[in-house]
Amino acid sequence: MNLRTVTFPMSRRQSRLTSGTRRGRAGALVALAAALPMALGLVAPAPADAFTATSPTGIDVSKWQRPGGVKLDWNKVAASGEKFAFIKATDGTEGLSPFFAEDSKAAHDAGLIIGSYHKAHPDRDAVVQADAYAQALKLQPANAKTLPPVLDLELDAGMTPAALEKWAATFLERLELKSGKMPMIYTYRWFWVTKMGNTDGLNGHPLWLAAYQDQPPTDIPGGWNEALFWQRSSTGTVPGISTPVDLNTFNGTQAQLDGIAGGDTPAVKGTADTPKADAEAAGAQRAKAEADTDVSADAVSPPTGRAAIGAGSLGDGAATGETAPETIGGDTTAPESPLATSELVDAIIEAIKAGSDDADVSESIAAVREAAEAAGLDKEQIDTLIAFLKQAIESGGVPEGQLEEIGETAPRAGEATNGAGNADGEGTSFKPEQVQLFATYSDVVALLAGASR
Repeated sequence: MNLRTVTFPMSRRQSRLTSGTRRGRAGALVALAAALPMALGLVAPAPADAFTATSPTGIDVSKWQRPGGVKLDWNKVAASGEKFAFIKATDGTEGLSPFFAEDSKAAHDAGLIIGSYHKAHPDRDAVVQADAYAQALKLQPANAKTLPPVLDLELDAGMTPAALEKWAATFLERLELKSGKMPMIYTYRWFWVTKMGNTDGLNGHPLWLAAYQDQPPTDIPGGWNEALFWQRSSTGTVPGISTPVDLNTFNGTQAQLDGIAGGDTPAVKGTADTPKADAEAAGAQRAKAEADTDVSADAVSPPTGRAAIGAGSLGDGAATGETAPETIGGDTTAPESPLATSELVDAIIEAIKAGSDDADVSESIAAVREAAEAAGLDKEQIDTLIAFLKQAIESGGVPEGQLEEIGETAPRAGEATNGAGNADGEGTSFKPEQVQLFATYSDVVALLAGASR
């Protein structure tokens, strides 16, 4: 790896945590890494020719950027220097986004390269969702420069890793058949490592990775060598948009981005020779065998006679798998973003429960702030967390089961000591590959942000 200097505007900075801990039953945990100081930029290890100060940047939006239906000023977005925009197209439960066609046209007219994404709900039929998304893609302007379609995968629906892999493989294969374009995958580290069993069976598709940290991510899950897009913040401020917005960076040059938008197949930075897992092979077979569903972009559930794969229902000879792997590929490095603490996760859960009961959440929010301070978060990090917690409570779509899983294995703040564990596990009471199974601050923010994506 080369040391590269990456400078982003001050308004787009994300700070890092500096401590990590584990529950008493696992012993004391040393902090994973010390934060790197930042002024206008940062110095960080990143793959060669990866994210640089001149890499094209862009945003992604959904209905949450349009409260009350207020229009976005895409001309201002483009004038601010953003080069591309991913716009939510469809959702497995909500169907077609009400603003997809309008924002796609307006963003294109403003000169932006436009992309799209589908938020997956794996408890519903993969083929139906893929066909609905493919129909929605026809609403993009005919002459627009477009990015590959995206599967936003961050909900597990109580399914095993093998079942989720089969579901995702079905969706991806079906979408490629219907759209003629190789889809990308959007996810975040904890979800892929824990809920997908850190499978490397899907890394033939480009990766868009959420990692809310100062430096470009290098602890990439799933056997990918690099991410093609990096979602580096969910609290960006961009002219023309009145709400916080996700900020993204493309891994490459403007010419390479233009090439992909013009129809070039993106160079997938994964393990090219990895054989397909049984679950993925079964999913691909199912996707090809399905007859046309004739669904519209509004489709949110299987037509009569069709069924979702369902939790643990694999069929086609796929293996069931476990909820987490014994080892995490060949990578023994610790996560770059320090671990979340159990006290913080528990406080977040209590705040969400209070919000769902229409209770006054001010005391719960104060408890989250107190737990965040004890965990070592600075003011900027706490404000980011609180902002997305409030928005997640309002959305009502937080996957509480996943938060509870994070809390069950999260370390306690009082058990932390200062220092840094290395790749051999020195200074910790567990192996580095086990560290990969714990959620980080970035993972928790990604989970909360996903509730309103």
